[in-house]
Amino acid sequence: MKRINAFYFIKEGLKNTFTQGFMGIASIAILLSCLVIIGIFLLTTENIDLNLQNIEEQDEIVAFVDEILTIEEAQDLKYVIDAVPHVKESIFVSNTEALHTFEDQLEGAEDIMAELESDNPLRHSFRIFVDDIEDSTAVADAVKMIPGIIKVRHNEFVTNNIISLRNVFSIAAFAFFIILLALSVFIIYNTIRLATVARRKEINIMKFVGATNWFIRWPFVIEGLIIGLVAASLAYFCSWYLYTYFVDNVFEGINIVKLLDFNVISGRLALIFYGVGIIVGVAGSAFAMRKYLRV
Repeated sequence: MKRINAFYFIKEGLKNTFTQGFMGIASIAILLSCLVIIGIFLLTTENIDLNLQNIEEQDEIVAFVDEILTIEEAQDLKYVIDAVPHVKESIFVSNTEALHTFEDQLEGAEDIMAELESDNPLRHSFRIFVDDIEDSTAVADAVKMIPGIIKVRHNEFVTNNIISLRNVFSIAAFAFFIILLALSVFIIYNTIRLATVARRKEINIMKFVGATNWFIRWPFVIEGLIIGLVAASLAYFCSWYLYTYFVDNVFEGINIVKLLDFNVISGRLALIFYGVGIIVGVAGSAFAMRKYLRV
């Protein structure tokens, strides 16, 4: 592309974007709206996924040690448990620690606790965490087979429900994102197509005086690029404002739900906004005017 042509194309692209009135503003506004909806959806998805991960991390297997083992022998089982595939961490809990935990939960029952302290009926145990919740059952079965482990407690019903919830959410999130993206492309394509129809006479005149297809197309492509960049930038700041306002005012003081800091996802969000904005803007402009280049 010649340098003089490049300047001409950029100038025409800028002029077309900001001087065509309603259609230019409409193209930016519609793409902005679609990107903000996608951004809100992605932020919601990331936060739901974060809370699902927190639930998964709290899922634990409890392995009880045979009471005939000394505390030293019981502690040595940690090396065997940690060697089991998919075990992320194991924490040894002595029967004394377990009794103190039980005591904290039974305030006002000093007589009962005094008897228990003199003859502790609790066993040493291990709290076991896995690297993937889908491996919990396999890990529990493997730990059961370790000599010195007399019993394993693992709630398979809860684990299976968490796995099912995660799988359903992942499929639904992916499907909804594709639907939103396709809808955005369709809306923007038709909006830019309407803007192109309004200037079909200009395109036909340029064709009749000998201008090449790409000479005619480049200003529209740059116009689409500018629309994409402007809409992406506005969408990023709108998403940032809406998200931070929502977190600071709606969820302030609520500790049940954990929310991501916007900075954690800001880079990925900006990449998606600019990627979708540029691709939709440029592709929409290029394809929308194909009909009017066939003169």
